[in-house]
Amino acid sequence: MLNRIDVPLAKSTLAGLIGAAPWFVLALAAIALGLIQHPLLALFCPLAMVGGVRQFRVSGRLQYANSVTRLSASAEGLCVQFNDGREAAVRVSADSRLFARLAILKLRPTDTTVKPALVILVDPGHGLSANVDPAAFRRLRVWLRLALPETDPDRVTVSS
Repeated sequence: MLNRIDVPLAKSTLAGLIGAAPWFVLALAAIALGLIQHPLLALFCPLAMVGGVRQFRVSGRLQYANSVTRLSASAEGLCVQFNDGREAAVRVSADSRLFARLAILKLRPTDTTVKPALVILVDPGHGLSANVDPAAFRRLRVWLRLALPETDPDRVTVSS
């Protein structure tokens, strides 16, 4: 029998920066292409920056109602709790990545009422801005690696 794994998330600048990084790269690309190719392409930079700031607030600062503040894993599956108190059962998407001290999880709801959530878990081993307890993070990583069925097409990719 599998014990329940409860992973509360705390605010983390590092997690927010990791989540916002693709948006900021897109903003830099828009500026570069605007300078090199066509000046109108630079107009996409403010939109990308807004997306980056929003993702930083969702993933790092946990400020929005749809920010994930808690993960719970049990024999029944994975559940998330949002900042506004809602809970939803989710499945881990194949787009998710597990590393030794970092997990980037794209969580798809089992129903269609909740949008997919991006959750970034940073282990305190970095000495920087961690957002999870190390023991809970370790147990969740083991659960993600071993508890999911082998035939699951959405199996998480594990990187070393």
